[in-house]
Amino acid sequence: CSSDLYEIDKYDKKNLYGGDINAANLVNDHNFYKEYGELVDSFVDTVCCVDSTRSDLCALMSRADKILSQDTGIENQESNLVNRLSYRHETGDGRTPLSYAVAKNMKQKTYDLIDLGADISK
Repeated sequence: CSSDLYEIDKYDKKNLYGGDINAANLVNDHNFYKEYGELVDSFVDTVCCVDSTRSDLCALMSRADKILSQDTGIENQESNLVNRLSYRHETGDGRTPLSYAVAKNMKQKTYDLIDLGADISK
C-alpha cells in the first residue's frame, strides 16, 4: 500500500508533463486517463488496500491536484480523482474508485469516498 504514495512522488520529481497539458482536454475521463492513468490507478489501489485510511486518500488527492496544477499551469487545478474512471480492469466503460470499494464490500472506504465527493451516480 505504501508504494502508491511513492508512485505519486515520481511525478513530482520528474515533472513529466512540464506545463504542456491543456486543462480543457482533461474534463473527459478517457483523456485524463491517457495522461494520468498511473495516478488514477494508484488512487484505486489505495482505495482497495485494507490498511489505507481516509488520510491516505486525501494525501493522494492533494498530491494529484498539485501535479495537475503544475502540468496545466493553472493554480488550484482539481484532479477530481475521487470520480475519475480507471480503465485498468474495464477498458470500455471504466470503473470509479467508489465502484471498487462497493464491489470489495469496504463499507468505511465507501463512506469516506462519498464524504470526499464521490458521485454515486457515476
